[in-house]
Amino acid sequence: MQQPADAYVNSTDEELFARIEQGDEEAFTIVYERYHKLLYVLSYRYLMSAEMAEDAVQHIFTRLWEFRSELQVGISLKNYLFTMTKNHILN
Repeated sequence: MQQPADAYVNSTDEELFARIEQGDEEAFTIVYERYHKLLYVLSYRYLMSAEMAEDAVQHIFTRLWEFRSELQVGISLKNYLFTMTKNHILN
């Protein structure tokens, strides 16, 4: 039998974000698993600190969840997360 989260693994970012907007924690988990490492690497390149990079990534995902119904992702969830991360780090 297929696990509920497994059903989301092949979903597009747009489908996942639509589910996140509705408060779907499983979709959020898939997005986290999909992009955590990439955002961490990006953060580490700027911050040169593992702890600070992890804090930055956690901040981004916390903000994504907290403001999920207000966000306007537009073109690409991946690009949106990258932009959020860079803006957070540079601020």
